Amino acid sequence: MGGPSTSFGSLDVRTNEEADVRQRERMSKATMSREKVPKRDPTAEPALLDYAQVAGVLTVVLAGLGALAWGESTPRPRESLLTPLFAQLLLVAVVWLLMVAARNAAILRGIASSEYFRSYSGELPPEFVERPARAFNNLMQVPTLFYVGVTVALALDAVTDQLAALGWAFVALRSLHAGFYIAFNVVKWRFCLWMSSGLALVFFWVEIAQST
Repeated sequence: MGGPSTSFGSLDVRTNEEADVRQRERMSKATMSREKVPKRDPTAEPALLDYAQVAGVLTVVLAGLGALAWGESTPRPRESLLTPLFAQLLLVAVVWLLMVAARNAAILRGIASSEYFRSYSGELPPEFVERPARAFNNLMQVPTLFYVGVTVALALDAVTDQLAALGWAFVALRSLHAGFYIAFNVVKWRFCLWMSSGLALVFFWVEIAQST
């Protein structure tokens, strides 16, 4: 009887020791994960002044777009709307080439791995390497509504001088946004340019609706 009881007692001791080891490992991992979390930089958070500056810029842009759309609409030839369309497509092509060049240059310089671009997992490349790719991705989103608007305006023969001006305003703002994103990437001003182009697109569609 003594033998089995000693065996069970030893088993209980080992089980308690293993549980203690697992508990210490969990606590160690939790401590390490907390240490890896970067501390937030209060200066990186937007302040009220930043929001005020953004609101001020958007107010000026809104007034400018309103001035472009104001007044009697004058019919224009179809080519006046095709020109900003081709300019927007040229912008997409330029950003695409910058994306290809930036990624391949990063691989050749050894600051990015081709394995990352194969599965998009593992060690991330430096942030500036992927800026052209993110700008290109942006150009695949909202600007598609511009392409649709141009198609609708041409199909309905609703091309006016205001519509052409608003089309150019959209393309100019998208170009500024892409260039600023790639070169500087300051979120506050990047957002201003992105939002401004969105407002230009809203005015663009309103002009189409009024001209039909």
